[in-house]
Amino acid sequence: MPCVELFDTQSIEYREEILLLKNKNIKRISIEAGCTLGWYKYVDYAYGIDTFGISAKINDIKEYFGFTIEKIIEYIEKL
Repeated sequence: MPCVELFDTQSIEYREEILLLKNKNIKRISIEAGCTLGWYKYVDYAYGIDTFGISAKINDIKEYFGFTIEKIIEYIEKL
């Protein structure tokens, strides 16, 4: 979602269509290499990093926070 402020100004019908809110069989998941704050307004599950202050090589950070393709897939499959 490029701009939540703009999305929130759209009609409820548009937002329901985009988020597939009428389809109860769909799990909406956000994946962001950053804070999950705010995503629960739009999704059922948010995968992200809710902390800061670590310094290391990027691949080490991804592994540390579980932000690898394998870990994300594992998280989704458990849902």
